[in-house]
Amino acid sequence: MVQTPAEAFRFSRDEPLTLPGGAIARLDRPLDFMAITDHAEWLDFLHLWPDPGQSPLSACQALRLHSGPKGGSKIFADFVVPSITK
Repeated sequence: MVQTPAEAFRFSRDEPLTLPGGAIARLDRPLDFMAITDHAEWLDFLHLWPDPGQSPLSACQALRLHSGPKGGSKIFADFVVPSITK
């Protein structure tokens, strides 16, 4: 799992990437072209709940509680998937 744009760029240039669990991933050759992007699904959450401490919405508090690389999978499963599948 790539955690920063710089790490994604290094991986695209054929540098090794350490995966969770310790395995090493590496491309066969550097990429000719790449784009580092962000996902727009997150923009609505950030706009609607800028200060979760003052929000009555438990969903917003859960987003802040689980933010970061380790909690990203939980946030995606609990909040993003339902927002794009309903």
